Amino acid sequence: MIEIEKSSLMTKVTITDVANEVGISKTTVSRYLNGQYNRININTQHAIQEAIDALGYVPNQQARSLKLKESHLIGLVIADMANTYSSHLISGIQNVFRQQGYSLMIFDSANIVEQEKHALNQLLAANVDGLILQPLVKNSDQYQFLSERNVPVVLVDRQTEPQIWPSVTSDNFNASKNMAKILLDKQYKQVIFLDSHGENPWTNQLRYDGIASITSRSDMDLTYVQVEMADFTPLAAVLDAHHGPAPVIFAANGELLLKCLSWLKSQQIAVPTDVAVTGYDDSTLGDLITPGITGVVQNPQVLGETTANSILNHIKQKSKIVDQIEIPSQIIERASC
Repeated sequence: MIEIEKSSLMTKVTITDVANEVGISKTTVSRYLNGQYNRININTQHAIQEAIDALGYVPNQQARSLKLKESHLIGLVIADMANTYSSHLISGIQNVFRQQGYSLMIFDSANIVEQEKHALNQLLAANVDGLILQPLVKNSDQYQFLSERNVPVVLVDRQTEPQIWPSVTSDNFNASKNMAKILLDKQYKQVIFLDSHGENPWTNQLRYDGIASITSRSDMDLTYVQVEMADFTPLAAVLDAHHGPAPVIFAANGELLLKCLSWLKSQQIAVPTDVAVTGYDDSTLGDLITPGITGVVQNPQVLGETTANSILNHIKQKSKIVDQIEIPSQIIERASC
């Protein structure tokens, strides 16, 4: 058992202190810290670890990163951390990194392009091994500085064009197309695609295109309506002008879906009698709300786990493959349409 005087704990412990405590060279301690165990006998390994624990030695991670050219840090820039989708996405990413010995540095761009670029530059300055980005801009040229730094990048939830980085997204087009088929089978004649300002335009475009791929080949009409989260006047105008059987509203995302339901309730518009409702992104609230909400259920936990594995593969294998992975969504039918 190694006994350490209390006074020695008041100063910063160095690798030299550990080496002197065991009676070996600094090089041997360094090999142990870097996992080169095959060059150190088992008794010496135990003695080094005992000295580290007793002295309270903490390796200088920044110095090790510069020497090994690895930091075991991954940067994540998320568009909006305030929603439930993002929290599940981050949870999935962290689950993988914990198991693999990597730490995650998270920045929230708050849907502000300038803030996104600032966050990316801060992560690059921190010498991260790789970056995960939920991009705010569709044009890949906006992120050219990432290519110049030669750091592995994986896009999550969204893609940029041209597609020069790997990405992990939901199957936005196919899931929306499958929902439109269900609406067609239920004999709805009018679909109102409800969008909002400030949302990711190209993901919502894929969802609109998925609906349109069915309505364009049927007798269903498709109407695009864009609203502010606090102002549903454009939707009110469309509903007032509608005559005939109840239309169905397809909300482009989960936050908008809940805001729409709240607005319909405030206007005493009954669901599904006066208007049917469906859309993205269903959550556990779908079962709790009356009537239950039919929705496209994404799996952000799996999306996050897949993204984490993708960036680790590109870091470890130095892969240059620009793979585009789509995570299937599920449709849950309830009483709202």
